[in-house]
Amino acid sequence: NLTERERTAAKALANGLENKAIATAMVVNLRTTETHVSKILDKLCVDSRLQAALWVRDHLPESWWR
Repeated sequence: NLTERERTAAKALANGLENKAIATAMVVNLRTTETHVSKILDKLCVDSRLQAALWVRDHLPESWWR
């Protein structure tokens, strides 16, 4: 399961945001965002940001990630 902060980052990934933009939106530093993204990739068993974004879009309702 993703933490609340990881879910926030996953939503941003699904909408095409880069780490710097995610960090700004979440009001955290870039390293924290990189950690969130890394954990998301691990937990979703995917190898890339694109795969994570597609996983979110394919497995969750659009209302969740929009």
